[in-house]
Amino acid sequence: MRRLIRLILAFTMLGASFAVLQAQTDERQKTDEYHTKGFLTGRMWNELSEGGKVMYINGLLDGQDLSVLTLQDNKISKQIQQAVMYYADGYRVDDYVKTINAFYKEPANVRVPMLWAYKYASTKLKGASEAKLNELVANYRQQVAQAKE
Repeated sequence: MRRLIRLILAFTMLGASFAVLQAQTDERQKTDEYHTKGFLTGRMWNELSEGGKVMYINGLLDGQDLSVLTLQDNKISKQIQQAVMYYADGYRVDDYVKTINAFYKEPANVRVPMLWAYKYASTKLKGASEAKLNELVANYRQQVAQAKE
């Protein structure tokens, strides 16, 4: 009898786990006023206080640093470690905030995820050409348009 109860409990927990996983997957694909493909967009960025924006950028930087440390711990190549680092050396967090604020002033960019705007800001601060930046933005807008379909 105990074995049957354990088996039923195990299947119940397994079913609940699958339900949670499905809900998380659905959430990651969410596209609404504040999300594109599950990512927060410029609508949310524009509602954040300056302090909130600074905290968001700092969180991204901490995440990048943690990724690099994990890669180093696992003896992954320097080339791969550098690939996860988008931060532009020599710039401060407020430079990122100003660049992303300017990016989202363009109404066509408001549905672009905040994470992509951060990548755009890094690319811009690293000195990318205007043509490269325009190409990047066009790609982002195309992906956002496809997500709405």
